[in-house]
Amino acid sequence: MHESMPINYLRFTDTTQLRHFPGSGNFMVFSELRSFAAEMTRRDVVGLKYVMRGEENYVLNGKRNRVKAGQLLIVDDFTRGEAFNPASTGIASGLCINLDKKLVSEVISAATASTGLDQSVTDVPVYDFSFPVAPASQLRIGRLLAQLGASLMNGNDETAAFDPSLFHRFAEELVGGHAEIEKKMQSLPAGKRITQQELFRRLLLAREIIDDCLYQKMEVASLAAHAGLSEYYFSRSFRSAFGISPYQYQLNKRIDEAFKLLSTGKLSVSEIAHLTGFADIHSFSKMYKKHRGVSTSKVNRE
Repeated sequence: MHESMPINYLRFTDTTQLRHFPGSGNFMVFSELRSFAAEMTRRDVVGLKYVMRGEENYVLNGKRNRVKAGQLLIVDDFTRGEAFNPASTGIASGLCINLDKKLVSEVISAATASTGLDQSVTDVPVYDFSFPVAPASQLRIGRLLAQLGASLMNGNDETAAFDPSLFHRFAEELVGGHAEIEKKMQSLPAGKRITQQELFRRLLLAREIIDDCLYQKMEVASLAAHAGLSEYYFSRSFRSAFGISPYQYQLNKRIDEAFKLLSTGKLSVSEIAHLTGFADIHSFSKMYKKHRGVSTSKVNRE
């Protein structure tokens, strides 16, 4: 570790280092461990558990949470906990960021003030940031974690990466993303909060599948099956959460990808139509013009 390394950042490559886990405040831990087991002490923080490779397990209040590569677990409050990774799962690379509740409260106050609300009121919304394991790429704060994690995995200079103000940015993304999630969850056809969270998590998983499969057409029935929902309930919930049907969301993504491919000038229109899952060049050209307002021949190629 560099001598100039900030004290709010630790890098764990040996299980013996786990005893040095900070007890409070804003801090980050980047870990690369084959196996580990440690008790989790309750802290006055919001914890972000992001995994880049392998798998990490967290038992919170008796419930096991398996966090796999590309996934994020947000922990706000728990009575007892345990973190572990069996040796059989191989090396796990993860990023843990703990945000002090005082900082988070300041960000909430600033966000509330920006809306013009009276700060003297006592019945302000209760912020419970806990969220079940979900694809990080589908969460606002998850995208920032992915960027930071990739930088560390690639061995970029850590002293340059950890400006203390980065905690402020994470807190702002956490609070802003929480407001967006709450709004979407409340629109879902589910009454209890825990049901809303689980349903929204499944919708995020389905949306991630669409984003990862832009070169093939995914049937709505297949997406619903991945989410563990009926086709009707899945379509209804997806539209409620994201304001668009899963079919239309997928179509928009494929057209956007087609535009990128057209712009490179490396592939023919026919090849791009085939790659992005369209039956033929005619149906592709027709759909492209409908969505983009111009024909494929009007795209400026490099």
